[in-house]
Parts: sequence; C-alpha cells; structure tokens
Amino acid sequence: NEILLVTTAPVIIENDIYIVEMIQSVSQVESGKDNKKDICDIENLLKEMNEDTFRDELTGMYNRKHINKKLPMDINYSIMNNQPICLVMADIDFFKNVNDNYGHITGDWVLKDFAKLLSNSIRSNLDWVGRYGGEEFLIVLKNTNDENAFIILEKIRKLVKEKIFEYNGIKIKLTASFGAYSIINNKFIKDKEINIDELINKADRNLYIAKNSGRNKTIIN
Repeated sequence: NEILLVTTAPVIIENDIYIVEMIQSVSQVESGKDNKKDICDIENLLKEMNEDTFRDELTGMYNRKHINKKLPMDINYSIMNNQPICLVMADIDFFKNVNDNYGHITGDWVLKDFAKLLSNSIRSNLDWVGRYGGEEFLIVLKNTNDENAFIILEKIRKLVKEKIFEYNGIKIKLTASFGAYSIINNKFIKDKEINIDELINKADRNLYIAKNSGRNKTIIN
C-alpha cells in the first residue's frame, strides 16, 4: 500500500556498465518540491559514484586509467584549435626517504598535501592533475606555451621548497623536480596520428634530466 519512486541509471565502473536502481517511498509526498529534491539527491549520488571510478583513492587526483582517456582528447582539441598544451611530469625528490624515515602513513599524507598544492596552483577551469604512479604526477596546462609554463612550474617548485609538511609533530622539508614538454606548431601538430606515449616520454625525459642534474629544478623544451 505504498507509492514507490523507482529511478534507474547506468554507471560505468572499470569499463563495465551497471544499472543502479534507487527505490524511495513517495507515499507521504504532498507536493512536487520533495520529488525534485529526491531526484536531485539521486543525481548527486550517481555523480559521486561515477567520479569514484576516475579519481585516485589516496590523493583525489585523476587516476592513471582516466589520464589515458582524457589526455588524448585534450591534445587533439589543442591541435584542432591550434592552441599550445604543456605536459608536465612532477616528482617529489627523495620521496623514498620519507617512507623509510617516517613510515608509509606519513608518506601518504605527504602525497595528499603535495597533490593538493599542485591542484591549487593551476587553473581549476582549464588545467588538471593526475597521479601517474607512486610520487609522480602528471600536470596538464592547456593553452600554455613554454614561457608561461616555466613561470607556473617555477612558482610551484618554490612553493614546495618553502612548504613545511607537518604531521603529528613531524616536520618535513621537501623539494620537487619538473620535466615539461609543450606541444604547438611542431611536427606533432602536422602528423595525423599523435603518439601519446611518446609525448609523455618527452616530458619524462626532461624530468630525468632535472633529477640527474641536481633535482629541485624545472626542465622544459
């Protein structure tokens, strides 16, 4: 003897499509306002569930799986609109020492705070950060050339160096290295097929140069 509101929607989790079914009693609803609120709550829940599939569980940044989907679309968009786009590989220097000296729980807090610093230092409406693996993060700066990217990354590098990472009375000073590669009006623009792995490798190679030339540096070309 109840009136039930049944709402179904598809949710994609790990490439599989699931049907989420929400059942709520609306027997006591007297106006359309509560219906609208119920539907809004369901939509928010589904949005949160869907976001969980492409966010890194620890840092909240995009995970590797979503990076592999989003990055090609952003690069193709930049090429089609003749806009520069800069790929950045960021890495915490000597992060292994943090885990060895203070434990993995403290290391996790460092990763979360580092990711937050990166995210807060870029444009939320255009740029984005993904956790590429371990203590290595990918930063994508849209419509940004070499010169401007260097300015942004140097600002972030200095913020990391000046920040005190503090947890349960433990104070940690860190540095980070950045390797970047900017794409605009070069051979990749002219090619019909874009090799994403090759572009990331170019940024990663500059990160390697930064780390092997003293760390706490930004290398871009």
